Amino acid sequence: HNCHANATCTNNIGSFTCSCNTGFTGNGVNCSDIIECTSGTHNCHANATCTNNIGSYTCSCNTGFTGDGVNCTDINECISSTHNCSGNEQCTNTIGSFTCVIAQAAGISWWIILLVCIGSFIALVILAYFLWTKRRSENYHMPSTKPIDEKYRSINIADDDVTSPTPVNGVKTDPVKDSSTTTASDIIDIYSKINRSTADDSL
Repeated sequence: HNCHANATCTNNIGSFTCSCNTGFTGNGVNCSDIIECTSGTHNCHANATCTNNIGSYTCSCNTGFTGDGVNCTDINECISSTHNCSGNEQCTNTIGSFTCVIAQAAGISWWIILLVCIGSFIALVILAYFLWTKRRSENYHMPSTKPIDEKYRSINIADDDVTSPTPVNGVKTDPVKDSSTTTASDIIDIYSKINRSTADDSL
């Protein structure tokens, strides 16, 4: 017969047939290997590696997984103590691997972030309150004024204008008791002096 080396010869009455073996493709006379790993005809696990062989293939779980290649499960290196973390590092398992983190940093990192956030918030509140009180004090600030005594002392009214009334018939009269000594012109003169003094103070 002329069957391929990777084919099976089947005898018939007066003849024969050739058929390629499993894992091969062809007409029996010519047979070529089927690469199951690239053709998608294998049944290896997603976390396994497919390796092609002549007429077949093999499945083996990847590093960090265990199983027969068809079924693979993650190895928890932190529990199985197959990690290489040092004594001051914390082991954290991941899919197919693990990580080592310094234990002190892992324990306080989020506390530092929280304290910074709280401190920033308090600082903003204090700043806002300071600005608010400053603005409020500016809005309600009353301008300072001179005491009444000092204001009227600067009018420069002569003592004779008030305390020394004009004698009547040679006799001085009390300005409080005798109002006839204060005339309308005296009052106008006093008020004009007050207005001039007020204008000078405003300048």
